[in-house]
Amino acid sequence: SYKMNLSTPGDVLSAHGSAGSATQQTITIDNTGTGPLTNVSVTATAPTGWKVTFSPESIASIEPGAAPATITATITPTSDAVSGDYVVTFNASNGAEGATATDSIDMRFTVDTSIVWAIVGIGVILVILGGLFYVFRTFGRR
Repeated sequence: SYKMNLSTPGDVLSAHGSAGSATQQTITIDNTGTGPLTNVSVTATAPTGWKVTFSPESIASIEPGAAPATITATITPTSDAVSGDYVVTFNASNGAEGATATDSIDMRFTVDTSIVWAIVGIGVILVILGGLFYVFRTFGRR
């Protein structure tokens, strides 16, 4: 029989990163069947404009009972992605004729707010406080 199990180390199906920057996620492929899996490749379905690449692009063979094979996915959200949760679906399949196995996982990817906006917010607050201090100091009663 030909079966595979697609997962992540520790079975954690969530990741996070900033908009426009790459985040790496390790994916494991375990052969749970009795026959070898050949030409195993992983694809991803991500939100529009996102880029997902894999290293290596495919695995030549995974023997039954052997240690799980690993592939590193590099997930890059668009630079204008709004902060929040998104779903990235990973699909694995082997290319053997008549000996196919497939599996998929849905991973939650959280786009974080950039630290730049926190710094800008603190700067605006400091400018307002400085302006209030100046107004009260200049026009206040003496």
